[in-house]
Amino acid sequence: AEMDSVSYHGLESFECTICDNVVVVLDSNDTSIFDKESVRKALGLSTDADKTMAIAALTKCPKPGNDKGSSITFTVPSDNNSIRNITLCLVPTACSRNNTPSKSHSVGQLIKSNRGNGDITIVLLPSNDDWITPQAVQAVKQFPLYCEKKIFRDNLNNNKTTEINLIVNYI
Repeated sequence: AEMDSVSYHGLESFECTICDNVVVVLDSNDTSIFDKESVRKALGLSTDADKTMAIAALTKCPKPGNDKGSSITFTVPSDNNSIRNITLCLVPTACSRNNTPSKSHSVGQLIKSNRGNGDITIVLLPSNDDWITPQAVQAVKQFPLYCEKKIFRDNLNNNKTTEINLIVNYI
């Protein structure tokens, strides 16, 4: 049974709708990332107050460990009069035996544990251009296009599918 649709978008040229559930994966807690208009657009941060909330959240995000990343979630108003949940995820600081320099294994774990329910926008902001592909592969692996588990079949029979927008960029 087919479950999810995955759309890939470049940060500078995407035209997709930002979902009310956004997961952002970063490899540093440098708050200057929110100075880029394209990053704010991808996260759905439309006002200066939203940007200030994002900077405060990233500053308060727990420091990631050597093997385990960290995350923090905050909310901002959405365009459709609802609430947008934005989760900022920081990848681990070291490269363990279960990981690679891109820390793609941790990217998959962070997305899986913070994906929530319903449609999702995933924004990957690696600091190295070579890390885009492995991180993107791990991100979409968390949303199988085919599964025979009962809950997936039931959701498909009830026409419940998930839209995943994957937005990536080299910082």
